[in-house]
Amino acid sequence: ETVELEVRLGNITGGAFTTDVGKDAWHRLLKRLKKSLPFEHTNCREYRRGAHRLCVYDDGRRELVRKQRVSVRDAALPADEGRLHYDVRACVSTELLISNDDGAGMTQRKARHKSRHSFRHKDYRFDLTRVDGSETAEYQVEIELVRLDKGTDLGYVARKMACLAD
Repeated sequence: ETVELEVRLGNITGGAFTTDVGKDAWHRLLKRLKKSLPFEHTNCREYRRGAHRLCVYDDGRRELVRKQRVSVRDAALPADEGRLHYDVRACVSTELLISNDDGAGMTQRKARHKSRHSFRHKDYRFDLTRVDGSETAEYQVEIELVRLDKGTDLGYVARKMACLAD
């Protein structure tokens, strides 16, 4: 089991956090990151059942993960005049790769198609993902701390997350 710390860009509207940053801003960021960092591009169909997520990749690989949220914190950031405005959601989760289960039966559920560009820089991974599954596509941006393991002091992580709202 691993511990994941991620920060998503989005907007808080009426008390609800939405993860769609918009097509134009997403494409501008993708273009800038492609110029400066190596990346990996993947496509998968994602099926969900409770905390379980099955990803079926274009090459036929299947990955079943149990993801449990430990803590979520939304922070409304001050707007900077003349610039795009985003709020952030910080989330600590545990993830367990389930190797003895191929997710049989989950593919009968409605799938979301995810096209993801992943960029690595030092201890961070930047994921830009286009998600199709409802009437419209969502354009998501996530920043993940990749060197976080079970020995990480979650109290320290939670205190750092709380600073986001200050």
